[in-house]
Parts: sequence; C-alpha cells; structure tokens
Amino acid sequence: MNKSTMKEKHVLVCTWSPNEKWKGLSDVEKREFLTAVAASAASAKKGGMDILGWGALDRAVSNPAPQSFCGIFAVDNRDSLHAVDQAIELCGWYEYFDHVNVGAQLHGQNGIEATDALCNLLGVM
Repeated sequence: MNKSTMKEKHVLVCTWSPNEKWKGLSDVEKREFLTAVAASAASAKKGGMDILGWGALDRAVSNPAPQSFCGIFAVDNRDSLHAVDQAIELCGWYEYFDHVNVGAQLHGQNGIEATDALCNLLGVM
C-alpha cells in the first residue's frame, strides 16, 4: 500500500492510577461505575473505535510511566480521537483516576519504511 492510499490511524493511550476518591468507594459503587464506562466503550466501538485493550503497566521496562494502568484505543481520524477523549472526561473518569493521555496519528504502518516515517516526523531531509 502506498502513502497516497494509506488510511489514517490515530491512537489514544490513556494511563492512570486510582486516586483516593476511587479507593473510598465500595466494591458495589466501583462495579456500577465501571459497568457504565463499559457501556460507553461498547457504544464507541459500534461507532468505529477499536479497543486494543486495557492492562497493568510493566514496571520492568526502561523509563516506565508513573501511572499503574493503561487503555489503548484506535480510531480513523483526529476528530474521532478527540471525541473518545471527551467521552472519557464526560463519563466522570477523571474524578476517580489520576490520568495522562497520549494521542497520536501513527506513521510507519502498512508497508511504510520506518526510516521514511521517522525522518518525516523529525524533519530530517
């Protein structure tokens, strides 16, 4: 696939750690909240978001992030990335988790040479 026909792909990597407010909830309250979040995620998936998954961060990697967990989501364009980001905020997630987001348009997939992608990103001619 050449550059002109390559479909855009954007990812949102969300890293988080539970805060004191979360820790103060009962298990029933936590489950209710997470069930509502799951319903929102299912709706977004029907709208085209690809849920790559959720996981605990590996502390054995070099220079690890300070957060404890992550969720990784992929969408086809920047507007969709921002819609997912806004939905996370609107569901109340930030009330319970110390959260950092990383959003990016990916380059270097679908047969694009890594050297070309990295040079383009870094402005190397």
